Amino acid sequence: MGDVNTQAAFGTFRPGFFWRLLFRGTEKGRKVERSKGVAKRLRHFLRGHPRAFDVEQPKEGIRLRLYPAENHCDLTILLSGRHVMSDELDALGARLADAKVFLDVGANVGIASLLARRRMSGDARVIAIEPHPRTRAKLETNLALNDAGNVTVLPFAVGPRTETMEIFPVRAHNAGANTLVPQREPTGEGIAISVRPLTDLLAETGVDRIDVMKIDVEGFEVNALMPFFETAPQSLWPRYLMMEVLFRDNWDVDLVEHLKGLGYTEAHVTRNDVHLVYAEAT
Repeated sequence: MGDVNTQAAFGTFRPGFFWRLLFRGTEKGRKVERSKGVAKRLRHFLRGHPRAFDVEQPKEGIRLRLYPAENHCDLTILLSGRHVMSDELDALGARLADAKVFLDVGANVGIASLLARRRMSGDARVIAIEPHPRTRAKLETNLALNDAGNVTVLPFAVGPRTETMEIFPVRAHNAGANTLVPQREPTGEGIAISVRPLTDLLAETGVDRIDVMKIDVEGFEVNALMPFFETAPQSLWPRYLMMEVLFRDNWDVDLVEHLKGLGYTEAHVTRNDVHLVYAEAT
């Protein structure tokens, strides 16, 4: 993998004629349907030609520098015109207009944080937490390409205590999916990252409320959230929580049921995520 280009102006890597033919329809925001065979060949081709692409998503006007050879979400945007979690993000976006604080735990390359910045008022805050250095460089680049102000990027993972842990890729060809859950057969080499309790990070950034929160940490949700809910005052509990459940088999506690016991109710459920509303905030 080459270096992440953090300095070039937007448009430097705009797709040329050949690539525009390949991605036709996606630049206009239309969902492109392809047969599984064609999509598979396109994915294989793109993974064999690593490079950056600058695209703008018409629906929100979000500018992105994508690396489809190494990020599944980037690849999906280029090939289909939609994010792999478009339905989840639509449900999340509907909650952002009146929010003053959005917390993005496992921010990846910044899609949710940029959506929040577009939907929220100018004085609202976005806190984007992303521990993986290469992914975080892409996140910071995308924020800069959109002149996204009032966004704080924190270079940590969220866990029960302050410590150093190794983070591993969940699967090949997807540098955006990394986990702190020990892997029996890792798909790549781990790297050391810093882990901090969420309450500490919020205190250090002056956050005393969370209106909307997204957490996507590839099976580490229990480790990140259980200590938070045990120690944080209820005034700090997120009013609206979008939580990935794709790797809930790694949980030793049913976190969804636990949160329901604390007063949360389900507002929206997909294969990948559950959206919860804190009852006292409705």
